[in-house]
Amino acid sequence: MITKKEYIPIIVSIALFSILLAYNKEIFSLEKIPIYLLISAIIILTSIFAKKITAKKIHVEIEHKIWEFERYGIAKGNHLRYPILIGFFLPALLSFLSGGFIKFLTFMEFTSKELPAKSTKRFGIKRFSTMLEWDDGRIGFFGLVAVMALAIIAKFLISYSSLPFFELAKYSLYYAAYNAIPFSTLDGMKIFMGSRPLYIFALILLIATGLIVFL
Repeated sequence: MITKKEYIPIIVSIALFSILLAYNKEIFSLEKIPIYLLISAIIILTSIFAKKITAKKIHVEIEHKIWEFERYGIAKGNHLRYPILIGFFLPALLSFLSGGFIKFLTFMEFTSKELPAKSTKRFGIKRFSTMLEWDDGRIGFFGLVAVMALAIIAKFLISYSSLPFFELAKYSLYYAAYNAIPFSTLDGMKIFMGSRPLYIFALILLIATGLIVFL
């Protein structure tokens, strides 16, 4: 399900995620890198596979890449000649400037295209294949839901193991929260543009998950 072009963005995202977690109060905890690598990989892969499965069910193909910043206005010429890999530079910069206090945990975006089997619009007796904002919204929504479900499961496993399930629950919640921001091409913006009610529902689920994790 993961394409060859996605391997590097995923590996970079997992590595950066774990580094951000290990850097706190201007101290880099090298000994915690292995466990943070595992936590980061579980969270990111959970999100990716949930979106991939959702996309497949609605006959859409998606591909992940590092979040890029290219357009800065609505006019046709308001875009950069070369996109900035904001999904790499922004989390790293905010963490460095804040001494590790700010952990901006969003690194990737996804692009989508319809598969031949997809038929979503109908005019008279004819149907044709097309991508809708609703499709991207659903894909992004279930990516967030999967990570929130991971947070809840990890929370309930805390009492049964000495493994760092609280960290898994907490950072799963943070990852979902940051990716729910309705900005640029993040999942939150895709959900917001696809369906306002669905976005509000996602926020309600996010608040409920936060209460479960921290109470």
